[in-house]
Amino acid sequence: MWNDMIEVKHIYLMGRSMKVGNDHMIDFWQDILCANVSLKDKFPGLYDICPTQNCPVNELCCKNWRLDFRRWLRPAGPA
Repeated sequence: MWNDMIEVKHIYLMGRSMKVGNDHMIDFWQDILCANVSLKDKFPGLYDICPTQNCPVNELCCKNWRLDFRRWLRPAGPA
């Protein structure tokens, strides 16, 4: 049965959302939200140029998930 559940895991995860405990206490950059690593450690370059390095998830949500940065970000070039 477990193997059958693993085969349809992608269907279960589609459109699924998660609620993060108390979003007033969860820090967007410094707490581990996904993949067992903080966003600060996963994206140190972005963290370094973000003036709001202590940002609760609820505050960022109220700003429509728009982060501010100290300088413009260039579009990604060809891979």
